[in-house]
Amino acid sequence: MNAQAPYGNTDNSRVAKTVLAVFAAALLITGALWIRQSRAGDETAQSNDVRNPDSDESQTKKPVALVCSTETALACQKIQDNPKIKDLGVTISVENPGDTAQQFIESENIQPTLWLTAQPWAAITLSERQRLGKPQRISTQGEPVATSQFVLAIWEERAAALEKTCTPITWRCLGDTAGKNWTTLEGQATWGALKPGHPPADTSTAGLYSTIALTNAYFADQTYAANDFKERQFRSWFSNFAASVPSFTPLAGTPLDQMLLTGPASYDYAATTTAQAADQIAASRQRDKIKIVETDLVITLQLVSLANADRSEVESLVAEALQETGWDEPRGVEDSTLPSAGVMQALLTLWQQTS
Repeated sequence: MNAQAPYGNTDNSRVAKTVLAVFAAALLITGALWIRQSRAGDETAQSNDVRNPDSDESQTKKPVALVCSTETALACQKIQDNPKIKDLGVTISVENPGDTAQQFIESENIQPTLWLTAQPWAAITLSERQRLGKPQRISTQGEPVATSQFVLAIWEERAAALEKTCTPITWRCLGDTAGKNWTTLEGQATWGALKPGHPPADTSTAGLYSTIALTNAYFADQTYAANDFKERQFRSWFSNFAASVPSFTPLAGTPLDQMLLTGPASYDYAATTTAQAADQIAASRQRDKIKIVETDLVITLQLVSLANADRSEVESLVAEALQETGWDEPRGVEDSTLPSAGVMQALLTLWQQTS
């Protein structure tokens, strides 16, 4: 007959089993809580990432700077003096648009910036970044903020003589006559050669539009491509025009500024906009000696967003300042068709090679 275990040992065994069961349950509960908290932490981190504009390219950001192309300098001075822009903490600078475009094309780390510039510069910048395989951190969406007619300011005396050869004065005729002595153009020997006031095409808006206008006029339409610039006759014609542009840098600023300061000795005409020319010429002592010739091009300004900079708080201030300084509202004004961004970039390269 087997001996039975003492009652005390049985109780100890039951207690031990109970303790083990409770400990195991505690471990399960603790593990479950840890997993739940870990998942919650992941979800919180993901949620924070969505709210953080620096980690989500779709989120708009407060602009840190407004970069203005030189043709909008007067307007941007007004913007800078506006208390509202100071409250927003946006810094303002004025730069040659070609220099700004090159900077944005090459940049690997664009800060949230608004860029007030003519449409072609934004298109060229976007196209070049795409060609180089860089992130497209530039948005040209949104309505234009202003327009202005692209015009020529020419000395009345020169215009009267030139109109005997160019009837009327057109870009094709300006290209044909560039650099010729005025004695062959019904002008005076003391005038020397015809001197176009053509700013550098690779840095200025007036220069870029002049180059586009010349090329449009040569091909008589806008269906040309970059390969057409290899045509020997065109390159010779274009190079002759570029060589006829005085090589000195206008001390007064733009070719129009220099014309108004020093008279006909500097340039025979200058490419500009009605926004820049109207008040400037009216205030000059030369106002009765200069004639404005309209072209078929319209300069359209855009407020371009870089790195998702929010334009909403600045756009109305920009439009208001532009209208106060002679720019027109974009409504009701159709922009002339421009070549593609790639063709315009090829034109800039051609200018650099021939000027």
